[in-house]
Amino acid sequence: MGTIHGLGAMLALVLMVYTGHLAFPLLRGVPKIVPQMRTLAFCSTLLSFLALATGNWAYMRYRAGIDFGGARAALKENSRRS
Repeated sequence: MGTIHGLGAMLALVLMVYTGHLAFPLLRGVPKIVPQMRTLAFCSTLLSFLALATGNWAYMRYRAGIDFGGARAALKENSRRS
């Protein structure tokens, strides 16, 4: 689950940086790049949403109780001093 979140977040970041790089021709007045930028901006927004959703999904699993196999509860249970 964490791997999916990490890869999705990294891919979204790379796509956003590439989209930002494509904005430089717009500063010079070349409007032909706008359709590609719209598509890339939409895809990076979608990937960002999926990265956030999977991050929340992983965090909920981490914070779950010991009955549900939550990592935080297991760490707290096994790190108590005798």
